[in-house]
Amino acid sequence: AATQSSSSASGGMKALSAAADQLLADYVRSSSKFDGHALSPARRKWKRRKFAANQGDQVAAKVTRTDENGSWILAYVLRFYPESETYDVQDEDDTSKLIR
Repeated sequence: AATQSSSSASGGMKALSAAADQLLADYVRSSSKFDGHALSPARRKWKRRKFAANQGDQVAAKVTRTDENGSWILAYVLRFYPESETYDVQDEDDTSKLIR
């Protein structure tokens, strides 16, 4: 009798686990905004412009066009150029450095 009740309990746990998995899958499917289609290039560009750093924001900027090949600096945003998606930033440590 004990073996029979433990196997039915085990079966009940498996059924409960399967129901929970299905409930979670249904929730994820219903709450997800991804429809399987990638954003168009124009829409991606619009999102990058919308969420661009603002003037005065402190940012980590990767410097790639100088002798500091690929180094990161802490800087403040001076200006954002939406047409080229570039920034003018000023190095926080060396205020004489203006980098685009």
